[in-house]
Amino acid sequence: MSRLDDKGMPWNDHELRVALDAYLYMLQLQLAKIPFSPSSHSEILLSGPLYRRNDAAVRYRMRNLSFVLSQRDLPVLDAFSPAPQVGRMVKKRIEDILDERAQVVDAIVAMEGNAGADVSISDLVGSLSELKQQIEKLSKAQKAGIGHNNPPEHMEIEESDLAESISALDQIINEVRRPQTEKKKIESWVQPVTTLGTKLSIWVGQRATDFFKAGAVAAGTSWGLAASGIGEQIVETLRALFRFLG
Repeated sequence: MSRLDDKGMPWNDHELRVALDAYLYMLQLQLAKIPFSPSSHSEILLSGPLYRRNDAAVRYRMRNLSFVLSQRDLPVLDAFSPAPQVGRMVKKRIEDILDERAQVVDAIVAMEGNAGADVSISDLVGSLSELKQQIEKLSKAQKAGIGHNNPPEHMEIEESDLAESISALDQIINEVRRPQTEKKKIESWVQPVTTLGTKLSIWVGQRATDFFKAGAVAAGTSWGLAASGIGEQIVETLRALFRFLG
């Protein structure tokens, strides 16, 4: 089925929130010097929450987001140069949603220019192992049943997303323990982990006005409690990894 185009179909607030959550997560990856593919992350949106859009529409909306962030003297994604041709009302809606994500924005500002602390091999392996354990908990909650009957505009985390991330972390842990670590191999294994982080940031954002209050929204569900905070943990752990690799 061919994708719809953007003409004559205004973006609703749900779509703008999804795009902004993905953008802010990718921006954290960029600032943390974690390799990722912007096009792959855009495809996550096109295959789920932004299924009504096409690649050109999503790319241009990302450029609009760059413009709004640049107007606030915030860092922007290198892959999406600012495009100022955004309607006044849409710009206002984006700014309002950005205000809802104030804690995420504060975290991004704190990251800018902060390379992070040095990390020892033992601490790094410990952080990677802890992240793997958290994703395994998420996988157990997934198998216990969270349901997949949401409409297509909602992000779903598949068991394969979790399994691929767990396997990738196993490979990364084994590689960093080697006397001669091959950075290129590690870079190839990082993608499923960053993809999971993006999906989780969107999933959380769909269920909470404030990005960091997912635990309250999902209280009482093993999935929601397990998912809360893993996106941030992925960024911090992979940031330490690439600082270690140099």
